[in-house]
Amino acid sequence: MTPPDTGPALSLTAGHAHLWWAVPERLTDRDALARYRLALTDEERRKTDRFRFARDRQLCLIARVLVRTTLSRYDRVQASQWRFQANRYGRPAIETPASSLRFNLSHTSGLVVCLVCRNREVGVDVEPLSRTGEWLDLASRFFSASEAAALRQVNATDLS
Repeated sequence: MTPPDTGPALSLTAGHAHLWWAVPERLTDRDALARYRLALTDEERRKTDRFRFARDRQLCLIARVLVRTTLSRYDRVQASQWRFQANRYGRPAIETPASSLRFNLSHTSGLVVCLVCRNREVGVDVEPLSRTGEWLDLASRFFSASEAAALRQVNATDLS
């Protein structure tokens, strides 16, 4: 995960969303991890440090840095300058600086994803593959019939 460069901002047109992801255990460079911590607020660093296990601290750090660096790829704001507040659902939303960007973050063991778009709320969720049966049940309950049928057709080898 590299910080955004100083080149032109990435384009994100209306009606489109971009998905960014990181695999925390692949990010092992101690110097890079130390630099990532610098992008966090004091409160975010305290929250990260409260986790008992190193893998959980790293997952929290990577999730927060992924959001900050992703947003900075579209709006030329230093990653450390973003401030967030909880929205009405308790999810983080941009407080300052003013931006048309909207994002949603999800993580599970081994994966962090950030979905970003402009001017509309978005949602993303990731689950471990071990929960395949559960998500098929959820798909049948919440997706359209054609979407659920398409998921049931996915070959098990495609899921690994």
